[in-house]
Amino acid sequence: LPLVLVEQFKERKTQIHIAETLAALSVLFSLRDEVVGRNIFHLVDNQAALSCLITGTTGEQDTCAVACLYQLLIAQCGAKVWLEYVESDANIADGPSR
Repeated sequence: LPLVLVEQFKERKTQIHIAETLAALSVLFSLRDEVVGRNIFHLVDNQAALSCLITGTTGEQDTCAVACLYQLLIAQCGAKVWLEYVESDANIADGPSR
């Protein structure tokens, strides 16, 4: 993530929660045409990120904005999304993302 973006995050011990939420949101920008009108099965290995992506909200203002935008873009694309938790060990994207 660009430092200018990270500097806008609320200060916390780790930024994994919001980074995972941003990763889900980035799909809607980078693959927008492929998302329109589709059924999407999205696996997330961070339970806090999963929860706010499902509900579209959280108590942390910065992450809440990302989660809300995720829900709005899903609706705008006319997509249906199923979000599910996956253990980090079973997540093939976990290793390369570190």
